[in-house]
Amino acid sequence: MALASVNFTLFASSPMFNFAPQLGAGVGSASTGWQFNQSGETGLYYTTRAGSSMQLQFYGTGIQLQGSAGCPFSVNIDGDAVEESLASGLIFSKTGLEQETHNLNLTVGPGASTDAEVIFTSAIIIDEFPVGQVPLALNYPASNNTLDFFGPWDSFANGTAQTDFPAASVTVNFTGPAIIVNGPAGTAAGVGQFSVIVDGNPGLMVTTPALAAPSTQLFFQSGLDPNQQHSVTIINLPNSTFAFDNIQIWGSTSTFPSSAPFATGTAVGTIPVEASTSSHSNVVKIVAPIVAVVAALLILAAALLFRRRQRRRTTLRGPFAMRLSRAFGKQGAAALTLHDLGPKAEQPVSFGIDNMQKA
Repeated sequence: MALASVNFTLFASSPMFNFAPQLGAGVGSASTGWQFNQSGETGLYYTTRAGSSMQLQFYGTGIQLQGSAGCPFSVNIDGDAVEESLASGLIFSKTGLEQETHNLNLTVGPGASTDAEVIFTSAIIIDEFPVGQVPLALNYPASNNTLDFFGPWDSFANGTAQTDFPAASVTVNFTGPAIIVNGPAGTAAGVGQFSVIVDGNPGLMVTTPALAAPSTQLFFQSGLDPNQQHSVTIINLPNSTFAFDNIQIWGSTSTFPSSAPFATGTAVGTIPVEASTSSHSNVVKIVAPIVAVVAALLILAAALLFRRRQRRRTTLRGPFAMRLSRAFGKQGAAALTLHDLGPKAEQPVSFGIDNMQKA
């Protein structure tokens, strides 16, 4: 069966990588660990410390590392180490791997010095699919109505959605093999921790590094069943701020929802607690005012009827009245007198949409 390759790119600023020791941005010296510099679109990590390492877990059949190396380094994939020498641009490439999950570890060699540093800018993960079944990438902006939000979220004119509310979440449902969540890392809108739940599995905790990256891949997952529907939920953790710009999914055109996933309308404001962009919540928002108006009309009609009857006392007679009399404990009464109504309540009872429960 003929196969075609699909590439997934992860910037160096993505929290999917684990750098050790990591100094972050503008802290310390590259001679003591990895230091970050937001240079270009991807940003870059660089170090002159021998023994510094970078780890990445990925699913696919190959991987490429971009950057430059002024000293030897080694790359270990699933226990198989390969020694690499000086290089620039493409510093490492490996294909022909089994289509499964792999663990990569890059280690800086002993020749590192102030004049011989290793720079890492990005990784390209390669996966293969049968020709005719190659998934297509589709972008869901944060303002897209197919995303389900819980908790208070702020939306900005540039399309970013942000929350600092503990347990606030966003969920996307899709059919396809891969997903990437893009957003800022290390800015005021992106420092902290969040948990990711994929298809109900225990959450993976992700820590955004202390960088100044305006946009990177906050979360990446591939190797999902391309023919099954998946659910990915991102939950903000306490004392953290989470922000994202868009969610990219890979799937076939027949599996994409028909609700205009490319819509880019800007929604500036706040998404309230338990807000949802689903059609169900839209129905609730429409029905609730109608119910309130109908209830008000019924109350008004009842008040007018009682007002008319309030002026006189009505006496019921006959057998029906005797039955009512027995029911209300009026012994020996042949008639039951209806007493005047008391004054109506001065404070009306109000009902708000917030009191309604979602189905």
